[in-house]
Amino acid sequence: MGLFSRRKKTTEQPSAVKDTLRPVTLIIEGERYARELLIALPQDAQAILSGAQEAAAAFPYLKTDAPDAQPSGQYILFADRFCRPCEQAVEFYKSLNEHSEDAILFSLHQKNHAVPKEQNISAFFENPDHFLTFGCAIRHELYTKISKTTDRFPMPFPFAPALSAQSFYFSNCSPFYRYTASDPLTTDKLRDLINYFTNIRGTLAASQYKCGFDFICGRIVRTYARLAHQKKRDELKNLDEFLKSECMALRVAAVQRAPLGFIEKLIRHDFEPTLSACAGITWTLLQEKTE
Repeated sequence: MGLFSRRKKTTEQPSAVKDTLRPVTLIIEGERYARELLIALPQDAQAILSGAQEAAAAFPYLKTDAPDAQPSGQYILFADRFCRPCEQAVEFYKSLNEHSEDAILFSLHQKNHAVPKEQNISAFFENPDHFLTFGCAIRHELYTKISKTTDRFPMPFPFAPALSAQSFYFSNCSPFYRYTASDPLTTDKLRDLINYFTNIRGTLAASQYKCGFDFICGRIVRTYARLAHQKKRDELKNLDEFLKSECMALRVAAVQRAPLGFIEKLIRHDFEPTLSACAGITWTLLQEKTE
């Protein structure tokens, strides 16, 4: 929003931002399927590529930028190195012209579409795993709003846009799907999610708060297990101290929900895994592989 001052009435001119917005920006992380993902984009789209220089050279008609470029699309999407294009990709990108919702959600599974038959957002927030099974096209205005709250936009989850959007649409077609689970969250990305959640939690409805809380709690439990398995004791201690200062409720919930109480056992033994803690750690890591 701009500031207004008293001046002579003139013909209203479109803003510079609107003049430069493209229909869509696709941010791609990784080279493996970048070319296939770019093929489906309309010619006036923007692509921001990270680690996909060969693909950028193959599509000179697209505006391709380095990872630090600012998205200039009406809608912005993220595709990581596990994403492959769908047959309906062209149809999906064309359909964006018909929408103005903050967030357009689509299934990330090729064979089993989990899109609700009715446009009922409450169904989405009933299951925190939907943050892993859905992708999201984010309206430019919402992207800008979220970017002011976090330095690093959480990828590839629709966590931040789903919690912050005021309007939603469930699309029956998808631009791409994920053929395997994405990499586990790094500790830095987990901290980004926690910081974002704690910054906006006062604005969330009860169902959104619970869904966001449960999702992050699950990621915390898995991160404790992964760091303990990798014997990264100092990183475990730092994460524990971060949770104490940033959101004690999440720490308490993670301790309570950890399989076989392994987090409590880690804390009790100064983050040295005992035999009984290892059983819970192994169980947690096996669950993560099946997501």
